[in-house]
Amino acid sequence: MELLKKTEEYRVETEQEAQDFIEEVKNAAAVNGYELTSYSSTHRYKKDKDYYQIKIVKTY
Repeated sequence: MELLKKTEEYRVETEQEAQDFIEEVKNAAAVNGYELTSYSSTHRYKKDKDYYQIKIVKTY
């Protein structure tokens, strides 16, 4: 059995953290043997909480 695709979701507090994390994942792609097929960062509000949700898709 072989893993073909993996979707991951993360939560960070600031937009800068989201941008930095996406850059880290892009840079790690070649080293770790996957291709970053898509990514997104969405600003979320829930009651009194304010955060960014990051979604990345890795293809192996």
